[in-house]
Amino acid sequence: MYPDYFACFGLPANYGLDTGALKTAYFRLARQYHPDAQAQIHDVQAQAAQQMAYVHTAYETLMNPFARAQYLAKLKGIPAATMSEELLMEQFNLREAIDAAQTALDKKQLKEEVQSRLSTLEAQCQHAFDVAADSATIGRCLYVWPYYQRALAQLAIEG
Repeated sequence: MYPDYFACFGLPANYGLDTGALKTAYFRLARQYHPDAQAQIHDVQAQAAQQMAYVHTAYETLMNPFARAQYLAKLKGIPAATMSEELLMEQFNLREAIDAAQTALDKKQLKEEVQSRLSTLEAQCQHAFDVAADSATIGRCLYVWPYYQRALAQLAIEG
């Protein structure tokens, strides 16, 4: 079908992609491959359904910054970082801060701090992919990102 998700939409394989162009390409392909738009021939509809499933998965992956980073790292053969003392301490300190947050204001401030860390991490990830080709930073981003996402989810539940 397509060599990769980026090619599916005619986009360069970069982390920092134009989401507007991605949406436009997605809707164009959705109109083209949607099974209801195909002839009433079973084989044609089945093939269109398969193509539409691929297009949808590609779109969902590329629209999600973390999923896009994971996918792009996989394409480039870059593994996530492994546990290090620095990463372990970062996670421990974040857990400790969440546990210590007592008031709604404490939790709100911590949530803003974690969101800021995630924004910084995303910017580092984009630079590492699109500018520096820095596989160590990419690996670290892929390792740390889920911890920040879980921390935000926990703060949203508790807050």
